[in-house]
Amino acid sequence: MGGLDRRQSDEMITQVRQAARSEAERTAQLFGDQALRVTRQLTPLISDYTNKFIRWFRIFAVIVIVAGIGWVAFQIFAQASLFDWVGDRLDNITDSIGDDEDAVALAVSAFW
Repeated sequence: MGGLDRRQSDEMITQVRQAARSEAERTAQLFGDQALRVTRQLTPLISDYTNKFIRWFRIFAVIVIVAGIGWVAFQIFAQASLFDWVGDRLDNITDSIGDDEDAVALAVSAFW
């Protein structure tokens, strides 16, 4: 019948085990190499995009700071100008009241 004796079947089983083992080791080696390649490619990408993000964040921060300083300066100027304007109107009213005219009419005319 062409059957194998015990020794031949044991040899065949050993060869199959060795082939399976070597194939598993080769696959593990390929997977490790590929994982290492991907890791080496991923690290520069992370650095590149992190550097770009930091650069744009710094630009945005500078713009916000400059805009904030400009806003504060404008508020100081606008507030001082408003107080000067109101003070001038009050001076006009008090100066004109001394001329014996109607204070309400003077107040209305001073603001227009």
